[in-house]
Amino acid sequence: MSLVLLLTTVVDGLAVAALVWLVRRTERTQALVLAEQQAALVRLRGELADLVRDAERRTRALDQALAMREATLRVLVQTSARPEEAAGMAPSVDPAEVRLLRDLELSLERAEHADGPAR
Repeated sequence: MSLVLLLTTVVDGLAVAALVWLVRRTERTQALVLAEQQAALVRLRGELADLVRDAERRTRALDQALAMREATLRVLVQTSARPEEAAGMAPSVDPAEVRLLRDLELSLERAEHADGPAR
């Protein structure tokens, strides 16, 4: 009877030791996986920050380019003469320049009409 008790105690001890080994191994594996995930998260955060910085830089550049173009177009529209006014201008004005200014104004009017319904 004492041999059976000793044998069951040894088997129970081995079972407990195997369970402890499995739990520790699982903890180590989870710690490694967690460290890998955190490293990936840090890398992705850095890449996302780079993408956001690049997008902001491009937005600022586009905004500046559009503002310069808008200012140029406003100056051209303000300095251009209407076709009725061009006929009565002094002879020192180049007729080609008058045509170019008229064409610019017409193209701007077409662009305004094209943008009108979309808004």
